[in-house]
Amino acid sequence: MKQQYTKKHNNSGFTLLEILIAISVFSVAALGVLGLLLTNIRGVMEVENRLVALHLTQGKMDELLSVRNSNWAADRDFMEGIETTEQYPICQNIRGFYLEDIDNNQDCRTPTHFYMQALVGECEDLDSDDVDDICPVTTRVYWGTTYAELTRRFYDWGSPEAVPVPPASQENS
Repeated sequence: MKQQYTKKHNNSGFTLLEILIAISVFSVAALGVLGLLLTNIRGVMEVENRLVALHLTQGKMDELLSVRNSNWAADRDFMEGIETTEQYPICQNIRGFYLEDIDNNQDCRTPTHFYMQALVGECEDLDSDDVDDICPVTTRVYWGTTYAELTRRFYDWGSPEAVPVPPASQENS
């Protein structure tokens, strides 16, 4: 009697075709995750730029309000020294603080992609005395094709002498 030999096949491994299909599925999934990651990074950078720009616009507005308040305290025209400017670059100094680089400041070490501009709108006379009483002022920071702006109305409060001073409180003895 003749003995039959049967060859046993070991099917525990992967074929080349299965490996190629697995690699391509993994690659498609990895590219999707990478695209999502890049979109998130762009979004975070945009939020960071917007926050810095809003901070810069608020800082410039505070500076202009300080000029207005100093003018009022010195009994000068409330808009003296506040005017529309051309766009000028914002840079960072060696400590990382943002600076306005109006005159090529030597303290400005690192240029940024931000540009500042102050805009003074049409002033109005509210009480028919031929003196402007209210002026809209806008500070704007540009980066790329986007900008952030802050607008406030500056009021003329009149002369400091015209502000009533409250009487001093008297203590009963």
